[in-house]
Amino acid sequence: MRRLIAAMATTMTLAGCSSSTGVLPLGPDTYTVSERYAPILGGVSKAEKVALT
Repeated sequence: MRRLIAAMATTMTLAGCSSSTGVLPLGPDTYTVSERYAPILGGVSKAEKVALT
């Protein structure tokens, strides 16, 4: 039971470690995308990869 609780806590913690704005229009033919990842999930390099993909 303790392992289950620990796994659930870890999952909930890691789920909150990334965020995305999605594609947002800035003007005609201009868009922006924002991604953030916690260092434990890959940090800046992972965020850049996800945003460009």
